[in-house]
Amino acid sequence: MIAGEAELRDTKKVAYLTFDDGPNRYTTQILNILQKKQAKATFFLIGSQVQRRKDIVSRIAQEGHYIGLHSMSHDPKKLYGGTPDSLIQEMEQEKALLNSLIGYNTDLIRVPYGSMPYLNDHYRDALSHHHFKMWDWTVDTNDWENKHKPFVIIQTIRKHANDREEVILLHDKQTTVQALPQIIDYLRSKGYTLLEYNPYHHIRVNFWKDERL
Repeated sequence: MIAGEAELRDTKKVAYLTFDDGPNRYTTQILNILQKKQAKATFFLIGSQVQRRKDIVSRIAQEGHYIGLHSMSHDPKKLYGGTPDSLIQEMEQEKALLNSLIGYNTDLIRVPYGSMPYLNDHYRDALSHHHFKMWDWTVDTNDWENKHKPFVIIQTIRKHANDREEVILLHDKQTTVQALPQIIDYLRSKGYTLLEYNPYHHIRVNFWKDERL
């Protein structure tokens, strides 16, 4: 269940754990940890992997996490190589796929590799016209490049997670699985409540500071 407005008003510090590039073989392990720790998160899924792992996608939704769109292909040449049409088409296609598979409707996107520098005015105009909301992040853990170094991921969060609201970028990776329990424990020790994205309490988290997104 999405956190209510009252809960958000009463929460002084919120951390949004976000996981990119699933569903894959590590997503179930991440879900198991979140379930054990009673923490919520947001998953930005790649459409080409969604249909092959419908059971995992269903579990993400059933356990109260939020699902966002991360394109069908995750291919920057396809997404950013011409007009915004390819990006919009892939996001719309993934949105329809989630709806048809598990009856899930979402307008939240995270563009692969982040919105800088790809999303110029034309891209952002198109996203706004199609009523998408877009999240980048406030803390990049670089977990994708710190293979076998979970302590580096934890140190990064210790260093950079200081604001009242943090959107933390993680990926469905083995190293992230190893670091996740300590990440959750650390954030809670600093007073953070771990919530999933709430479409009724959208906060602007994009590198362009575009109020429309």
